[in-house]
Amino acid sequence: MQEQLFKQNEWVRTKTVDFKVIGLDRVTVNNEKRLTVKMKIKQLGPSNYANIPGNYSLDNAIWLNIPYGFSNMSTGMKRLNGQGYTDSEKKNPQEKVVVLHFTTRADEYKYRKAPARVSLLIQGKNKTYGRLQI
Repeated sequence: MQEQLFKQNEWVRTKTVDFKVIGLDRVTVNNEKRLTVKMKIKQLGPSNYANIPGNYSLDNAIWLNIPYGFSNMSTGMKRLNGQGYTDSEKKNPQEKVVVLHFTTRADEYKYRKAPARVSLLIQGKNKTYGRLQI
């Protein structure tokens, strides 16, 4: 497995998908931290996201990681207007903007041992584990 760090507004290019994070919004409500991630993606082909062969759902491979605490998947890829993408739209290689929402308990976040990060696990010849610290 190879880990690749990336920065906001930097294109990450892989065999199956090109992506970049274009925005991060964080808010705390009561005992909950909410993170909204806006990305541009261009799906080039299927991968084994979530260990499902031929899967085009990149959102199955994106996690909010609270180091040495726990990881949390997003609620799924949405458009800017909040509507979800269909399976055929996910397969479309045209560049699209997607929004992902993550939540975690604020007290879990408080006890992290390292900065939280958004991580993607993309399978190819070697598994690539990319992360963006937040």
